[in-house]
Amino acid sequence: MSMVQGLCLLICLIHSARSLAVRDRYFNTHNSVVYYGYWGNWGSWEYCDEGYATSFSQKVEGNQGGGDDTALNGICLHCNNDKTICSTVGPWGSWVRSEQCDAGFTGADFKVESNQGGGDDTAANGLELVCASGGSLFTSNMGSWGSWEGYKYCSSGQRICGIQTRVEPGQGGDDDEDDTTLNGVDLRCCGKISSVNVGLVSIFSRPGDDNPGPEGEKYLKQITSSTGLISNSGYYSSSTIFDIARLVQSMSTAGYSGAVGYVTSHSSLAELVKIAMMSPLNKRYSSSSTTFSVPVNVYVDVYAYVGETMVTMSDGSWFKFRGSEMVKSSEPLSTSSWTIPF
Repeated sequence: MSMVQGLCLLICLIHSARSLAVRDRYFNTHNSVVYYGYWGNWGSWEYCDEGYATSFSQKVEGNQGGGDDTALNGICLHCNNDKTICSTVGPWGSWVRSEQCDAGFTGADFKVESNQGGGDDTAANGLELVCASGGSLFTSNMGSWGSWEGYKYCSSGQRICGIQTRVEPGQGGDDDEDDTTLNGVDLRCCGKISSVNVGLVSIFSRPGDDNPGPEGEKYLKQITSSTGLISNSGYYSSSTIFDIARLVQSMSTAGYSGAVGYVTSHSSLAELVKIAMMSPLNKRYSSSSTTFSVPVNVYVDVYAYVGETMVTMSDGSWFKFRGSEMVKSSEPLSTSSWTIPF
């Protein structure tokens, strides 16, 4: 193998590894699967941080006979990046872990005992998670009371990646006090980048008047165009969208070169087009507008474009970013979009 071939192979391997890292990164949405329970306070949110859950553990207190039963005390999620996350956990019981679901979880069901009035309350007794590749997973130590609340699901293309639990604090040591510990659970759903499309958007065009007048016969045309994050649809907060944009910008540089060749064959415009297509993510933090002053030859056709990037997530949500760098041409350029390989 020559040095050049070796270098090309190394570059390909690096690009493949970076693409894989992007493809497998999951982002938090507003969407969640929640079961509320009756009593207690919600703990802090805990997240897999770019990953999703592939198994879970439950802490359950066994039947106490004539004593006070609490059943389910805690739930932890085990993520595909080797991270384990738990929100608030009660003090009683033993942990048992479920089997593995490498594809991640898309839904859940929750077993809860109804309010017993003057009797012994246990509240939550067990969690079931639905595996994306089929079937459902339990743990072998679930409580024996209550009934299932019913299945709830993340949106298509999403996976469970975070947890928040509702736990009632201990009610004291008196025999007549009734502890329930874990009552409710909220499971956050995450999505990943599905595709990134880039292209040029026409913001101005003017046909020439076919009058070969003097070269200096021009006027200035003011053109206003939106910049930054111009539209979005779906389950993602602005801060999450900006995190996605940062990642796309850092991982897509090489892809824009190929996009330039696809959008236009005018070699003299290639560098300008590349800048225009990279700039949509440079002003991503706010939506605003910019005004261009274009010197227009009255007898020459003039076309003006800006770059636009559209990020589509696995759940179908999408975001559009538009740049502030203008491309001007005397011939129309292709506005077909081009997909950056992620």
